[in-house]
Amino acid sequence: MKPDTLQSYGSTTRFLHWTMAACYLFMFATAIAWNIDENLKFLINPHKAVGILLLILSVWRVGRGIRQRKNRPTNTAVTKLGHWAMYALMLAVPAAGIARQIGNGGEIHGT
Repeated sequence: MKPDTLQSYGSTTRFLHWTMAACYLFMFATAIAWNIDENLKFLINPHKAVGILLLILSVWRVGRGIRQRKNRPTNTAVTKLGHWAMYALMLAVPAAGIARQIGNGGEIHGT
């Protein structure tokens, strides 16, 4: 397994990146689908499951980012700030979805 280096991102970092990208694509697609067609509301449960997976992957990715910060390719301050903003969103968005579900008693009331 290739580790992160100052020249490139390693295997685990790339795995997390692309797995999460596929999950986000699924999340957007399912949300759009059931908002276009009410008959596709059955996609809500897979959407929730992938959302929980994304939260777990996000925690892993943020933890890894902190642990590997000295072994990452050199970036500008703006790039680093952008990465940390994305990390914050990767944690905040699923947490907001969970909070919404708790507040709604587990019911979906419009999206």
